[in-house]
Amino acid sequence: MKLLESVNIDLCSTLLAVVTLGNNGCNAKHGKEVVRVPAIGEAKAIDVTGAGDLFASGFCMKWSLEECCKIGACSGGSVTRSLGGEVTLDNRQWLYKQMQIRDLHI
Repeated sequence: MKLLESVNIDLCSTLLAVVTLGNNGCNAKHGKEVVRVPAIGEAKAIDVTGAGDLFASGFCMKWSLEECCKIGACSGGSVTRSLGGEVTLDNRQWLYKQMQIRDLHI
């Protein structure tokens, strides 16, 4: 429950729905707020193992719904750049570059 309590979104009072769409980005809805975020960067998916788990990591801090989706898209996209769901050094550097471009800070 600690993880859910740290999110800036009150998950107890309003339903949160997020649909990931691969290279088409994601859609999210929280109450009346709707966010559509495109896929991040020029990543060409080699293996999507772990992409959903890393996408979900974007929702672990106190950010807006849009920021959660953007950070999730950066994180999820980074792991698809190599086999086996591993965030390699190159993937991590790609992730930081994508986050800098979008002025996202962790």
